[in-house]
Amino acid sequence: MSIKFDDIKVFCDFDGTVTLQDVGNEIFKGVEDFEVLNRLFIEEKLTIYEYWHKLCSKLPKGTSTEMIREQSRKFEIDPYFKSFVEFCQHNKIKLYIVSDGFDIYINEILKINNIKLPICSNKLLEKDTHLEPEFTYASESCNCYSANCKRNFVLNQSDENTLKIYIGDGYSDFCGAAHCDIIFAKKYLATFCNENSLPHYNFKSFFDVKRILEKKLNDNQFKKRNRATVDSNNAFKYE
Repeated sequence: MSIKFDDIKVFCDFDGTVTLQDVGNEIFKGVEDFEVLNRLFIEEKLTIYEYWHKLCSKLPKGTSTEMIREQSRKFEIDPYFKSFVEFCQHNKIKLYIVSDGFDIYINEILKINNIKLPICSNKLLEKDTHLEPEFTYASESCNCYSANCKRNFVLNQSDENTLKIYIGDGYSDFCGAAHCDIIFAKKYLATFCNENSLPHYNFKSFFDVKRILEKKLNDNQFKKRNRATVDSNNAFKYE
């Protein structure tokens, strides 16, 4: 099946993918019981919603959104990401950030790097005495590791003619990636793909991603992945 260039969309994780470190983890790492809560979440003894609420409740009293923004400015992005953004823009490929992190630091990091992209993420709201997470894109029908349902965002932005590309590294990427035609994976996402027989490209940086996509564009090698199409068609079947 031949795919027109304007039918290609890229859905890209943020923490540990665009950034060199997991910004959310680094910001919350200093709170009391971080390691305990993180382990409970990974062991599925806490839902992702419980996990984020507990972490936020343990932030030092008086922590503000401006303090989070200020902290976020020290984190670096992949040195090839801006070039990849320009590559997508030049080829009329729509690029989205899909993150289970928070808008406060995502927007700030993109801003200081002069990058403007549509973002789907959780929100961090400043209340009278504390910061509180808001899960705008949560879904009752998806049992994934993400409070921000990346699967739903991917599918809501796509139709049967869209070639969907996913780039990620973590637990929150499992469900979104599984519904895409081309997957670029590292770390936990790569392990998930291997364990579930999902074809994917391993990558170290966006230099690798751009190189592979550039070749596919030049050779017109894009095609839909049958299993992703079936899973996408069935995603909302029982809602």
